[in-house]
Amino acid sequence: MEHTQREVTLEEKEEEHAKVEGWKYVLGFSKIAVVKCAIELGIADAIENHGSPMTLLDLSSTLKCDLSSLYRIMSPVMLASWHGLSSRVQGNGTSTPSFEAVHGEDIWSFSAANPGHSKLINEAMACDARMSLPAVIESCLEVFNGIETIVDVGGG
Repeated sequence: MEHTQREVTLEEKEEEHAKVEGWKYVLGFSKIAVVKCAIELGIADAIENHGSPMTLLDLSSTLKCDLSSLYRIMSPVMLASWHGLSSRVQGNGTSTPSFEAVHGEDIWSFSAANPGHSKLINEAMACDARMSLPAVIESCLEVFNGIETIVDVGGG
């Protein structure tokens, strides 16, 4: 059985690039929206006026906000590791991943101990697979020729 590799045209490459850029625009606003929300709620002012660190419950009470909704925009679990990214990239004598350096354990151990975080990661990976797999299959037809079923065995 002879397999032929299909050339990806410039037009197809440009279309895929446009899709990626489109998703950046679709999803890229969320960080800015969270900052805007924090400013509108007066989170920084509330913490400063409190004069000492606040629990999320205290902040929620002070701002008269729904605790669950406030948690979503205040959750530092994934964002905290980005603050140390430059030192991780520069090495500084260590190759410890940023998440582990910030949280004291790797992301998978953290997820195992935090079911909500685990669910978030699993849903994100499933979404990524649903979006990227069709492009992979289309670009590598010869690899998948004759295969009727693909099973994703990753995740938890």
